[in-house]
Amino acid sequence: MAAHQLDEVVRLTALLAEAPLALKGGRGAVVSNPLTAEVRQHRAAFAALVAQVHIEDEASAGVASVVSDLARHAARKRWSKNRSRRVIDGTA
Repeated sequence: MAAHQLDEVVRLTALLAEAPLALKGGRGAVVSNPLTAEVRQHRAAFAALVAQVHIEDEASAGVASVVSDLARHAARKRWSKNRSRRVIDGTA
């Protein structure tokens, strides 16, 4: 079960890296991308499952590092994409 949650975190983080963080809602208001909440929920579920099986500190630290690395990679990808858009738009 924990492996499935981690797979979902990886998959959703990759999708979020390619998607905008804000979208237009049904009434035209800017809203947070629903994938953000999904990633957060899957990370929390994964953390709870890991805590339930009492994985040793080294193993849980390794898993946390993997998730952190994925999140860092996704953020860098978003920021580089946003930075290139600002340069193109002349807002840099």
